[in-house]
Amino acid sequence: FCASWFGFYLAKSITVPIQELAEGTRRIADGDLDVHVDQDSDDEI
Repeated sequence: FCASWFGFYLAKSITVPIQELAEGTRRIADGDLDVHVDQDSDDEI
């Protein structure tokens, strides 16, 4: 059970920032050049 919870937490911590970046990229592609994607951590993702 603990391993499942850890795996879910790890997957979420990776996918949520990527989804936010993809949403910002989509908005820029649609012409919204005032998009700002908040950075919550100091790493690349």
